[in-house]
Amino acid sequence: MIKKIFLTFILTSLIVLSFALISYTNLFSEDEIKKVLKKTSYYDYTYKYISDALEMELPNEELDYAFSSYLKEELNNDIDTTINNYFAKKNNKEIEEKFKQNLDLKLEKYNNNSNIESLKKDLTTVYINNIMPISKLDKIKLPFRYKAKIMSYIMPLITLALIIFLTFKDKEVVFNAFISTGILFILPKSYLTFDNFFADFYFYNKTFSYFITNYIYYLFNKYFIIGLILIILPLILRNINISK
Repeated sequence: MIKKIFLTFILTSLIVLSFALISYTNLFSEDEIKKVLKKTSYYDYTYKYISDALEMELPNEELDYAFSSYLKEELNNDIDTTINNYFAKKNNKEIEEKFKQNLDLKLEKYNNNSNIESLKKDLTTVYINNIMPISKLDKIKLPFRYKAKIMSYIMPLITLALIIFLTFKDKEVVFNAFISTGILFILPKSYLTFDNFFADFYFYNKTFSYFITNYIYYLFNKYFIIGLILIILPLILRNINISK
């Protein structure tokens, strides 16, 4: 009995560690970020937020409508380009210049106004700072990333080998380890269902805070689904064995 408990604990720990290493090495990767933006309606949220912010700065409804049209046409591309530039280690001058050129066209008839240059600067700042301030990820330090990447290949192989070995030696240990891991994976999502822990989270600005919060929820949702699979699968296999 003690041996089974010990083996279940070891296998559970290895499974959890394998998933943790894979998640850690993929954390804030380009593919993951783009996936999160699409799954969490980041584009729509940013459009609404920037539209409201620009509306407060713009002098009349005609301009507000003109910039809303611009946002609908260009915002999604600018967000994607910002992400591409970050991972390619390029700046966003191209996006900024394009926005400034559009500003010049939209505000051309107001050029005699002494405050126009200040307005252009404010509008550009609002837009550039809020489309996707991904460079702020540099402030989030992720130590041992390279070592974790190596271990994310080794640890799952060790875990898989142990699962195969124990499947032939003691299938019950594997089933119990899967269920234990599944329970651990569904706990964070279950907790957030009753307590909106990240409701007041804020980092840098509203759009970036929205991104980080939803990235966390995305991870919890993903592991909730994996957890359910790990719980249900052994139960199904047990029933198949019993029916035989």
